[in-house]
Amino acid sequence: MREAEKEYYRVTLPYGKWTTEDGTEVLFNRKYQPIWVKHTNKKANIAALDWWVPGIVKQEFYYDESNSPYNRRSKRTRDSVARCYAALNEFGV
Repeated sequence: MREAEKEYYRVTLPYGKWTTEDGTEVLFNRKYQPIWVKHTNKKANIAALDWWVPGIVKQEFYYDESNSPYNRRSKRTRDSVARCYAALNEFGV
């Protein structure tokens, strides 16, 4: 995979999710930039990449460097990609 393609995946696919004190959920990319935000019982919106997310109480990850979607093609990688797309689907995007 070319570097430009890897960079595309690093910034567009969710790396994980933050949950804040008020129940807001934020998907963030590999650079820990927010990419999607969903306030409690509302639809998802694109987040500002430079937004500082206050009050994070929970953090979860969809992959790590050993099974990242952009490093190599394997079953573990395909599973990681599936988790990323499932997270986006669950978010409604």
